[in-house]
Amino acid sequence: MALSHKDDMLDTSACTSQDTILSTLSELPSSSASAPNTPDIFYTPPGGWSDSDGDDGESISRSFSVSDPSLPCSLLYSNTKAEIEASKVHWTPSAMDDALETEADRLEVFQSFRDKYGDFFMDYSDQFKMCEKIAEGGQAEIYVVESSKSKEASVVKLFKKGSSLRNLRLQWPEGMLQNLSSKNGGAYVNHYSSIIYGALLLNGRFAFWMPRYWGDLRTLIDIKMQKNPIPNSSIFTETRLFHSMLEIADGMRDLHKDGIIHRDLKASNVLIRSFESKFDPVIGYFFCKVSDYECSVGVVGTGFWRAPEILSGLNNDDDHSNLCTKESDVYSYGMTCYEMLTGNIPFANSPRSDYDFVCQGGRPELPKNIKPWLGRLLNRCWHQNPSKRPDFQRIIDYLCKHRKLDTHVQQT
Repeated sequence: MALSHKDDMLDTSACTSQDTILSTLSELPSSSASAPNTPDIFYTPPGGWSDSDGDDGESISRSFSVSDPSLPCSLLYSNTKAEIEASKVHWTPSAMDDALETEADRLEVFQSFRDKYGDFFMDYSDQFKMCEKIAEGGQAEIYVVESSKSKEASVVKLFKKGSSLRNLRLQWPEGMLQNLSSKNGGAYVNHYSSIIYGALLLNGRFAFWMPRYWGDLRTLIDIKMQKNPIPNSSIFTETRLFHSMLEIADGMRDLHKDGIIHRDLKASNVLIRSFESKFDPVIGYFFCKVSDYECSVGVVGTGFWRAPEILSGLNNDDDHSNLCTKESDVYSYGMTCYEMLTGNIPFANSPRSDYDFVCQGGRPELPKNIKPWLGRLLNRCWHQNPSKRPDFQRIIDYLCKHRKLDTHVQQT
């Protein structure tokens, strides 16, 4: 049975500041005895930085999601080729224009970006050595890189040969380029979204340079479900579920504050970061980082993570460029939380193009044993009327208030 859309008001009482969020995260008990004292909010880039600044996900093979930075490149991803081949059915076409853009053109365009946006566009590509390819999509390939600029494990998202740099620029959110951090070497930095160190040309091909994370939340969910196949059992502890929901909401709040609409939020577009040298995905302590926002312009999401107004627009063959909004991101957040609660893909058994049920108000069924306040939150996030959905600051306030109330009740 689908949940009904009650117009419940989310009682948040007081605005939650960033300091309050961090305090809430640090005060709550961790899910692992080896958890660090400080959340992974700021990832140190080459040379260090100040902590005061703050494509379609289906198109990347999931082989990127099972990395182990402790392994040498030659031993990584023995099954990468098979996984990439299997993922091709989900790839979206790449906008290539090789005949109209020469290497000299790309160099000229790249230099114009560097002149406008500064150090985000790097000119020291000779200091990068590409290692193992760990993923591939319709537009780009992901490579592990070694660089004299950083001792941290990192990767590049390398766009395929023939990709027009002028066309790629149309996919980059203006909010990302307008909010680069001069204090942090020109990188794009937010608290709980994945960091982008910068952009460069490698052998004439454009690439984003990024930290290397363990993998994605969807893969983590799948592993935990395999280890605990009991039907209707909890995938995460209550504390870990709260942490993850709060971290994702925090990352999305900051993206929206910078004017960036994600357009494709789902568990496979949330990366996992852990400080543990040998991270155990079943019991290990981790943090969530919202990712795959750097080429989001023109993206219209994935399957049933998309809000009904997007699905209706696709059915009606409307202009797709304005379908995604901050409110549709909130809807997708609700579906991402559903993944964490149940381990299920939204409407996994429905035909991929059968959107009528959702457009008419149908929603997935939530577990019967969840806290009532959590059910109210998700009902509001995936409300049929976009104006009834809370923004991410309100979601953060609501989560913190009810988690503290639950903790107080447990202690009395």
